[in-house]
Amino acid sequence: MSGEIVVSAVVVTKRRLVMKARVVCLLLLAVLFGGCYSTPTFVEPEIGWYHFSQAGHFRVFEGDYLKIKFISFSRDGYRYDAIPVVAGAFFRQWGQRGGTHCPTDAYILSGHFTSPTTAEGYIRYGSNCMFGLPHCFTAEFGK
Repeated sequence: MSGEIVVSAVVVTKRRLVMKARVVCLLLLAVLFGGCYSTPTFVEPEIGWYHFSQAGHFRVFEGDYLKIKFISFSRDGYRYDAIPVVAGAFFRQWGQRGGTHCPTDAYILSGHFTSPTTAEGYIRYGSNCMFGLPHCFTAEFGK
């Protein structure tokens, strides 16, 4: 009978260790991304230009045929990407890390709309096939 208790205690201890490890991993991810990440919010954004708190140009438009909303984003104002908004969230990576596609205007943009007129998330700027640390951003409609 005491052998069963010891086995149960070992199993419970392993479960606790696994749970603690998961919590630590989630905390590390939250610290890495600065607490701003993209999750589906199912918010429908307003169409138009937004004030982007980091370097870049941010606009929402609707596609001609599918009536899907997109973000038109440019880091430097010269080349724009159309990023689909799915369930209120968006993600785009332009450029590679350690690869052969290394533009000087590279970025990773990830975020979501918290209201029809506000988006938040993070952006990582890159060049020479390297990306820097994430910066939280907000984008506010018409400001």
